[in-house]
Amino acid sequence: MFSTHSIREVAREPVFFLDPDVPRGETFLTICSWCMKIRLPNQGWIELEEAVNCLDSLGSGVVPSLTHGICLECQFVIEKELKNLK
Repeated sequence: MFSTHSIREVAREPVFFLDPDVPRGETFLTICSWCMKIRLPNQGWIELEEAVNCLDSLGSGVVPSLTHGICLECQFVIEKELKNLK
């Protein structure tokens, strides 16, 4: 068993992209559960705000559904922290 705690909080402007009440399309994008970066096809993991701008420029008008995952950078940090617990 292990416990978690926040390391830091980062203030950000509200992003409609994360609003659970916004209607969603059938396409899924992965969001990192730790740093909130979004994985875009052919672009890798990018900051949430940048991803929103990229999606807006496509002009589909449909907000994709989100599924949670972990980016490689956060995975590395978490694996390192877990090894240090042993």
